[in-house]
Amino acid sequence: MANVLLGTPGNDVINCGSGDDRIDGGPGNDRGVGGSGRDSFAAVEERRQD
Repeated sequence: MANVLLGTPGNDVINCGSGDDRIDGGPGNDRGVGGSGRDSFAAVEERRQD
């Protein structure tokens, strides 16, 4: 039973669960860093210059 307490899925989920992955490298951050938002602005600037 000691092994169950030390290696319970609950601790694994908190330490390295999908929740942390989504916060650190989730689609939200990806969209903010290199999302279509910047692409749209860049395309608008290029069109204005042309």
